[in-house]
Amino acid sequence: MRFFTLFGFILLTFTVARADWAPPQPGAYEQEIARIVADILPKWHYNQEALDDDKSAAAFDKFLERLDSGRRYFLAADVEQFAAHRLTIDDEVRDGHVDFAYEVYALFVERVRERVGYVEARARQPFDFSIDEPFTADRKKAPWCVTAAERDEIWRRRIKNALLTRKLAAEEKKQRQAAKDHEHHEHHENAQDDRNDEAKKPAAEDEPRKATAGPQAEPDEDAVVEAEPEPPLTEEERRQEWADDIIDPYKKFLEQQESKESIDVLEMYLTSIAKIYDPHSAYMAPRTREDFDIKMRLSLEGIGAQLKADNGYIVVVSIIDGGPAAKEGRLQAGDRIVAVRQENEEPVSVVDMPLRKAVRMIRGQKGRTAYLSVIPADANIDSKPIEIGIVRDTVQLNEKKAKITYHTTPDDTAEDGSDAAAPRRVGVIRLPAFYTDFDKKKKKVYNSATIDIQRLLDEAKQENVDGMILDFRRNKGGSMDEAITLAGLFIDAGPIVLQRSAYRRVKNRNDTDPACHWDGPLLIMVNHYSASSTEIFAAAIQDYKRGIVMGDWKTHGKGTLQTLNSLQRFLRHKEPFRERSGGTLRLTTGKFYRVNGGSTQRRGVTPDIVFPSFNDHKKIGDTHVAFGMEWDTIDQAQYDIRIDVTPHLPLLREQSQARVTIKPAYDDFVADVTEAAERANRKSVPLQIDDRRTFRQESRDWSKRVGKYAKLLKDEGTKKKTDWRLDEAMRIMADLIDLTEKATLAAPREEQE
Repeated sequence: MRFFTLFGFILLTFTVARADWAPPQPGAYEQEIARIVADILPKWHYNQEALDDDKSAAAFDKFLERLDSGRRYFLAADVEQFAAHRLTIDDEVRDGHVDFAYEVYALFVERVRERVGYVEARARQPFDFSIDEPFTADRKKAPWCVTAAERDEIWRRRIKNALLTRKLAAEEKKQRQAAKDHEHHEHHENAQDDRNDEAKKPAAEDEPRKATAGPQAEPDEDAVVEAEPEPPLTEEERRQEWADDIIDPYKKFLEQQESKESIDVLEMYLTSIAKIYDPHSAYMAPRTREDFDIKMRLSLEGIGAQLKADNGYIVVVSIIDGGPAAKEGRLQAGDRIVAVRQENEEPVSVVDMPLRKAVRMIRGQKGRTAYLSVIPADANIDSKPIEIGIVRDTVQLNEKKAKITYHTTPDDTAEDGSDAAAPRRVGVIRLPAFYTDFDKKKKKVYNSATIDIQRLLDEAKQENVDGMILDFRRNKGGSMDEAITLAGLFIDAGPIVLQRSAYRRVKNRNDTDPACHWDGPLLIMVNHYSASSTEIFAAAIQDYKRGIVMGDWKTHGKGTLQTLNSLQRFLRHKEPFRERSGGTLRLTTGKFYRVNGGSTQRRGVTPDIVFPSFNDHKKIGDTHVAFGMEWDTIDQAQYDIRIDVTPHLPLLREQSQARVTIKPAYDDFVADVTEAAERANRKSVPLQIDDRRTFRQESRDWSKRVGKYAKLLKDEGTKKKTDWRLDEAMRIMADLIDLTEKATLAAPREEQE
């Protein structure tokens, strides 16, 4: 009972704190960080451009865009209120003055709170869906609203759009249910007719007659006893229910903004300044740097549970195998964590707490115990929580590591009746990121993408695979060093990438391992999301003519190198930083180039075999972001080619194109990719109900049409959906293996020493 009193007090205190929200304010800690960033940013950045009035004006706009990219909260007068800072940000941050950012943020939260109030009131009022008016969601390039009435009109249409979406979804659900009930009714009628016909037949002489009446009669197993149905919601009740659904996300957004601490505001502000130098520079607060390190090294110190926020509770999604929570055994998926207690301290409620803040409380030093107050998944929410103590330890995030699967290539027959390439055994390695532990020099055992893939290659050799496919789709990069050493597994020693510094000095980044760990047929899969270190790797494989690259018409197009600069070395002797970290400046300090001298910046890597993709129309990559660096070239490096697959490329392209073009859906697919680009340019939707019904039906027809492409290249006669790009990669690999073997047999034997 004591716990409930304490827990209730904590929850009440947390709720009141939100009602009496006070804007975060900068102190000596934030001011000193700003001074250091303003000092080293222009000196160490690759461009080495002064932080001047032009940069100040760009930073002013960038910070407002970061807060209100849709231009739905601020008014033109709000922006004008801060216009005096447009050309003074450079001078202010050099002096450690960051009050501007906190004043803007305080007003932003006030405007968000006003909008939440507007949504709460307006969403509960009726709308006229017969009026012909459009709703435009994308307002990034729209001017700031001049009047409150103009802003209200934008929000009125936004709310109307959300309500209309729910109204039509409910209408469609009702129609589907009616059709389902009709089908069930017909099935029940047919079943009853069958039973009646059966009852009219005379019983077999050797079968005893069943009683048909009275208390001894057998129950009718097909009879359905339905409970008294609940009365359906009225139109008004349903509308209020929809209003609640619409209001809730805005309330949560407000709570997220009110939960930000002073360092969070500083991070947004200094990152806005850094990004006017290039889109990949940023200031990382200590917690952001911690999250980054966890993602890179694939390990953390904590309890080993994946968590999410759901209706104000911290809910366990899953328990990580081998982690502390799994070993302790009591915490289960679906459990709700309502409070966290540290050793020798009182519990703190995490109900309605932002997930990131709650996770920070649950993580902690290895060897220390986290005490979680938990309501089990199968218990009522008002049940008394149980306390579970879990000793924190190092948790390995193995699900993010490189993994291999084994496949047999499809056994096809060519269109002319001749046999295609025979089935082959192929290994497919999926790598989500180029991970590593930046503190690896201090450790004997650490996570490394190269080490893991070398182990998988050794395993694949034991499995007697004929070829290797590396699936790097959606691999956004990571450690450049890992890209270099990983490429070295597939070639002899030599340069992998060229690196140019801010002082325009160029150096070769070499693979120093003379061993080639896989010299067999190799294929790399990429798409528009493959970036940075993935592009370094794919470009090296392509320039060395070592393997085939296939995918979208180009990769992401990020050809810049970032370094992580801890600010602690500048700050550790100053009073505010003896107990607190100063964070990290992630800074673009170089550009990288292919060994042939070309940059991957903006242009990315063009695959050897290209397929049309629904990604083609998307604005992905440095070409489409502000302040992205330009493409250029330098002198190429000297490198030797030992294995050359390029003679096989024309035939591989021809055979692949012949395969895909005979598929009945392929021509439609190419046309629909083009149509996807046209659809992406649509900026508005109708709010008139009949027009919207037509629009939704057209969208459903489109979705149904493009949904079939998951099966475009799958084997005939199977019902299992497959990854059609991987499926075609298997066929290309089978052809490559076949061509490689034929070329080897045809080559003259070298004279033996």
